[in-house]
Amino acid sequence: TGVRPMHTLREGGRGQTAPGGRVRFLGTLVVVQFGLALVLANGAVLMLLSLFNAIRSPELLEPERALAAGVSVEGPAYESRDQQTAFWNELFERVAAVPGVEAVGAATQLPLFGGSSGDVLVEGEEFDPSVDRPLIMFTWATGDYYQAAGMPLLQGRTLRDEDAQGDRIGVVVNRALAEGYWPGESAIGKRLRGNTLPPWFEASVVGVVDDVRQWGLEVPPLREIFFPFSANTWSQKWLVVRTAGDPLSLVPSLRRELRPVSRDVPLSDIRTFEQLYEGSAAGRRFNTALLGMFALLALVLVAAGLYGVMSFNVGQRSHEI
Repeated sequence: TGVRPMHTLREGGRGQTAPGGRVRFLGTLVVVQFGLALVLANGAVLMLLSLFNAIRSPELLEPERALAAGVSVEGPAYESRDQQTAFWNELFERVAAVPGVEAVGAATQLPLFGGSSGDVLVEGEEFDPSVDRPLIMFTWATGDYYQAAGMPLLQGRTLRDEDAQGDRIGVVVNRALAEGYWPGESAIGKRLRGNTLPPWFEASVVGVVDDVRQWGLEVPPLREIFFPFSANTWSQKWLVVRTAGDPLSLVPSLRRELRPVSRDVPLSDIRTFEQLYEGSAAGRRFNTALLGMFALLALVLVAAGLYGVMSFNVGQRSHEI
């Protein structure tokens, strides 16, 4: 009965309500925290979309149906080009007869694996070692390699055995090279030669295929020339097989067909082209998962912080109400 109500309410309100500057400061902290978390979450989503687009690239048709296996043809029995050619021709014939195989080819390089490179001269260009010329990727491939790998043919035809004969060989180029040297023109019949004196090769373009990245998912496709497979004597090459179903289920059959051709040559580093792309994206997948985890943690902290500050402000005003 001795309490003065007006005095008590005034003192309680003064003790419970925070100053306006403090309230604005807390609100600013919430806004900044929410903004940073939103940026982090947005970055995680963009990285996830970028990862998905990189792996699911449309540059190869149905990569899950294409199988690659390393084949190292070396030893006294395969020192000459004719001996290696005989080995590969017999292997191609046997593998093509396996039920479920739709196409079989070979190449010295695989997509995303890098490879050999150099520079070339086109018609109208002269040898000049002081001139910097575009980097060109060099790959030796069979005519059926493009179908086996799922690489679309845009112009002309694929390589044939006769393209490796004569002084001027036949080559296939990718779209980046064709558009870089002959924009708006057909590349079929155009001439190329090595940028050496004398040139280490002279060739005519017989076909154009679509671009495929050579140095990983982060590097755009470079200009590329495909030479006839039989013109290369490297021991390490890649067998590429396209199947009607799961290509990994045919691995035992491929090993069985290789055994009569040579017991000393094994299949190694076997993988599908889909696994090839997924393996190349392993580093980016880890970074995306890490950023996503931090983004999720940031959103949880924002939710907890926003709830805490709002609860605190409401508690400050409850006494007034």
